[in-house]
Amino acid sequence: MRIGGIARANLDANYSAVQLDLQKVGEETGANVIRPIDSLCNATQCPSVDVNGEPIYKDNAHLRPKYVRKKAHFIDEVLL
Repeated sequence: MRIGGIARANLDANYSAVQLDLQKVGEETGANVIRPIDSLCNATQCPSVDVNGEPIYKDNAHLRPKYVRKKAHFIDEVLL
């Protein structure tokens, strides 16, 4: 398997304040709040490839459609 990605601690350090602000706004307005990071990352790592070595992202911020269809179950919670 190819290795790639970013340490979860680095991602949290850079974006947790923004995530918390967005979550607060969502909850205050009655929106269904999803946290994709909890599905895309484990406790220590946010991988850039899946277990088969296939890329998860099509660029630096967008998930590949194939990955979304198979693995992005966090979307299902809101749509169902």
